[in-house]
Amino acid sequence: MRFHVPQMTCGHCVKTLRTAFDKALPGHQIDIDLATREVRSDDTDPRVLAEAIRAAGYEARTVD
Repeated sequence: MRFHVPQMTCGHCVKTLRTAFDKALPGHQIDIDLATREVRSDDTDPRVLAEAIRAAGYEARTVD
């Protein structure tokens, strides 16, 4: 599952998201690509991943 996170613009944003994921989804592999502003995970429920992004203060849009 991939999500576009348009407000993710810097390393601080990545760190904020990583902290939120570590708290909400401990042990899951989450890939964060700042260049494309995408968050990806193959082993996480998409709803939980989207909620973790929103809880960190960012908007999540599904990428097809």
